[in-house]
Amino acid sequence: MSKRLIEVDRELHVRVNDPSDPLGFAKALDDVAQDLLDEGAHFIRVKDTIIMFLDGDGEVHFVPGPEGIYGVTYDYET
Repeated sequence: MSKRLIEVDRELHVRVNDPSDPLGFAKALDDVAQDLLDEGAHFIRVKDTIIMFLDGDGEVHFVPGPEGIYGVTYDYET
């Protein structure tokens, strides 16, 4: 059964110097993934999104946006 997500927060996580450069976003996502790996976080990477799972309470999606990589926090609907 899939869980419905409710957005609770959105913030710029990493600024990308040239937002029109797709390689800049790819490098920034690689860096975020490496940081999460180093921290021992549970996450998956799907194309241009990283989904980090939060101890059963929700997820953080790291996605490209107008200025860089945004962290969008979701809670699971109860």
